Amino acid sequence: MSEQLSEKNLQLMIVDAPVGIIIIDGTGKIIWCNVRGKALLLPFFGSDDFKDKNLYPILDLIGPDIKT
Repeated sequence: MSEQLSEKNLQLMIVDAPVGIIIIDGTGKIIWCNVRGKALLLPFFGSDDFKDKNLYPILDLIGPDIKT
């Protein structure tokens, strides 16, 4: 029971973390991001629907050495 509570607490902390957490696949396609991640990406994509969006062009703009 306490293991389930700990996992649930971890999930809540990740979703509401004050930093952007973005999960991408090997091609840069956005799989998931938390609330702060969505807020950070909103200016680049114009909406919070990131389905089939690619993070690599954004990384090229803001920090080309990040993805290497």
